[in-house]
Amino acid sequence: MTERVKVLIADDVDYEELIAEIQVDGDCVAVLSQEEGELKIEFDHSWVWSKGRKDLPLSEFRRALEQAEASLLKMRKK
Repeated sequence: MTERVKVLIADDVDYEELIAEIQVDGDCVAVLSQEEGELKIEFDHSWVWSKGRKDLPLSEFRRALEQAEASLLKMRKK
């Protein structure tokens, strides 16, 4: 991954399990959660709307998703 894309693992009070936040240029663009044993992705559309059109190579986003998934599964609370 490049410096533009980061994955942060967090224990958010809105979720029972750990989450992974995918950031691009310091802004959250997506959150992976693992509620009810299933990985789900939530996109933060405000990133695009507040800053105009943004793009990111699919390969970078895919690597971020894979890293987030692997980290969550490795650190699963249960």
